[in-house]
Amino acid sequence: MNISVNDIIGIIDQVGFDANKRKKVLRELYIDRFGEDFNVPIKWYRKRKNADIKDALTLEGIKRGFSVRAEKTMGALPEYCGSEDQEECNRFDLSWENMGDKNYKERTSKKNFVLLVEIEMEADLVEIGRDFKKLVKNKNDCTKVMICQSKTVGEIENIKADIEKAVTSSASKQSVYLLSIWSWEHGGKFLHFQYKP
Repeated sequence: MNISVNDIIGIIDQVGFDANKRKKVLRELYIDRFGEDFNVPIKWYRKRKNADIKDALTLEGIKRGFSVRAEKTMGALPEYCGSEDQEECNRFDLSWENMGDKNYKERTSKKNFVLLVEIEMEADLVEIGRDFKKLVKNKNDCTKVMICQSKTVGEIENIKADIEKAVTSSASKQSVYLLSIWSWEHGGKFLHFQYKP
């Protein structure tokens, strides 16, 4: 089963939409309880962003019949404990793997990734670049996604420039890369940028 970049964008955007909806409900409850003058900063914290995105992608991957591996989230399968999974080029925040006959115990060391995801919610260009290089280093031809956040438009431009530079050195020439940036400057939504080496 193929996964399109637009499918992934839809999942990510739904996570952002749901978070904004929760914030709106909470804000309305606070105003109802304490009055219009009560100002509570209702935030979507980075740990919650990370977990919400992983949960949504995990559930969608399972629904689509993929073997899903996700760090520190529900639904991760236990077979991802072999030494080949500890290599940097095989270890990601989340991945979907096509297992074919679904016989997990007889899997080979050759990965058949369909989706690779790195999430870095620290607004740190160095960390974002380091995580993206893991995606570039992987030789599978698949959809590779970097999800991060930015406080300013200038940071977004810096992230995009670094990603574009890294994509040109990609080990996989058939992969499609998606950069999704949560932006406060753009009204609290994800901005998406697609790259092909």
